[in-house]
Amino acid sequence: TWVPGYVTKHSCSNCPIVRPLAWRSEIYKEKADQISYRYIDVDGSRKTMSMKKSDYYLKFAKSVYDWQKNNLMRSDGVYYDMMGGCDPVCDVVYETVNGVQYRKHVNLRDKVGTAYSYNTGTMLSGGADLYRATGISTYLDDATKLTKASFGYFAKKDATVTGYYTYELSGFNNWFNNVLMRGYVDVYPAFKNASVCIGSFQQNLDPCTPVSYTHLTLPTIPLMQISVVAVSLKK
Repeated sequence: TWVPGYVTKHSCSNCPIVRPLAWRSEIYKEKADQISYRYIDVDGSRKTMSMKKSDYYLKFAKSVYDWQKNNLMRSDGVYYDMMGGCDPVCDVVYETVNGVQYRKHVNLRDKVGTAYSYNTGTMLSGGADLYRATGISTYLDDATKLTKASFGYFAKKDATVTGYYTYELSGFNNWFNNVLMRGYVDVYPAFKNASVCIGSFQQNLDPCTPVSYTHLTLPTIPLMQISVVAVSLKK
């Protein structure tokens, strides 16, 4: 959930946790450190299990990633904002098991909300890290498809300036687009055609030539030490 007062499940809460979990699994990969965690068994009982930290963090990362992909991916390949439609109501409810009070599960029915670039960016980064940590090709396939789908959805060529891609800037979208850009950068080592997406951001950071904008001062900061080439995302 988003914060303790909510029962809805938000993309902006699920997606970002995948990456640090994958990192931690790599940090502890060569160590024998154990962790104990609690879970709800199929019969509703609360149980405790111990396992290697590296295995636990990777299992946790995979679970969150899979839930997000299976429940909040839209038909056009990007992500809904949240899972809502509480059944019966969106109230925080508690239950008592063996004399101990726990927060009770609330069923959610509806995929709703705007497809923000933030949620795509964090899934790109998480998928790239899971691919690096596991070598499982599914994560690379997902990242490749999401790179293509998100660039087609969020980047609008010639919308404001001929030859440039425009991204939505209202509200928090400029920050969200920064997260999307970082997602493309994270995917690039495994999917070189992401350079097209990265290049669209670099082009907007570079001096605006031949179009002159005298009222703007734009930085010239290389996003990556790579040569952005005009390759097709269809490859």
